[in-house]
Amino acid sequence: MEDNIEIEVDLTEFTKGIKKVSEAEVYALMQAARSIGGEAAGFAKENCPVDTGLLRNSIVFALSGGGKKKACK
Repeated sequence: MEDNIEIEVDLTEFTKGIKKVSEAEVYALMQAARSIGGEAAGFAKENCPVDTGLLRNSIVFALSGGGKKKACK
């Protein structure tokens, strides 16, 4: 049985007031999201119970944007 927990952050309200965002700003936001997501996944892996390692190995984090999704282990 496979259970998935997905956390989604909706930035619609945040981006409503932004007229133009430079590529550098988008890159900086993606880097920050990647860093935070990696830290959260690492924390979850460090603090999960380990019997066979299956749970720990199933913890991943993914960024999506522009129709692309990449899982990072």
